Amino acid sequence: QDNTKGSGVFFILYKSFLIAWISFGLGYLVMVMTFISRGMKSKKIVRLEHKLAVNLKQTQSKIWSEFNKEVAYLRRVFNELQLSKVK
Repeated sequence: QDNTKGSGVFFILYKSFLIAWISFGLGYLVMVMTFISRGMKSKKIVRLEHKLAVNLKQTQSKIWSEFNKEVAYLRRVFNELQLSKVK
């Protein structure tokens, strides 16, 4: 029987190739994550996010002001209905 499975030339080459493969894979993963983080920090993205936030605030204020106008109108209608019931 051959009890020297872990000491062959091919096994040593396999282990060294495996270490190199894992190292390059981790390096590639770090490179991709760095690229994504730089993209998130870019001025264009920050400007776009700011513009979106401002537009959302403006839209919310427009909706709120229209809602307040409608509530005031409904109050007047209900008051007139109550006055017509009293007469």
